[in-house]
Amino acid sequence: MRPPLGGWWEARRASAGVPSRPRVEIELDGAVPAVVLRLLPALLALACSGLVGGGSVVRVLALAGAVLLVWRPEWPVAPIMAVLTGLWVLARDDFAGGAEGPWRLAALVLVVHLLLRSAALAGHLSWRSKVESAVLGQVGRSVLGVQLLAQGLLLGAVWLRSSTGVGAGGGGQEGLRIAAVVAVVVVTALVVPRAWSRR
Repeated sequence: MRPPLGGWWEARRASAGVPSRPRVEIELDGAVPAVVLRLLPALLALACSGLVGGGSVVRVLALAGAVLLVWRPEWPVAPIMAVLTGLWVLARDDFAGGAEGPWRLAALVLVVHLLLRSAALAGHLSWRSKVESAVLGQVGRSVLGVQLLAQGLLLGAVWLRSSTGVGAGGGGQEGLRIAAVVAVVVVTALVVPRAWSRR
């Protein structure tokens, strides 16, 4: 009985005095198992639906999105969920109202951003891989930079709304709302570093 081709080749190399190929294992300090990072987008999707506060339809869509994020994180499920979340918030006039409204909106901005970044990272990971802590630190620093800008703009919008009554009802405010949206886009384009748009 002949040995398999790989075994025959190794036996031939050993008889010729050639050492066998060494086995290389890389130990990573502070590495995070990919299982955690593959499950994180699904948990963030469920947290997003909880912050939105929708009914049973929103919860079912979030659960379906969470399953798809675990099964196929490389599919564009996270961007679709971000767009649907934005449309749901825009459709509700009372979302930012009340004492807890601005805090809930700030948390929603953070959770949606983390959902997009974690899904992009999970799309490149297999279940058995590990991610070095330095890579996660770099992702965290990029999230922190964008969040400082986004939360600052959100704070400015909350202040504008509370001091001028924009969005509190009444007519003649459509032009002011459009000007505010244009101003936010222009300020974001001027403040965000050019390197972020090239990546």
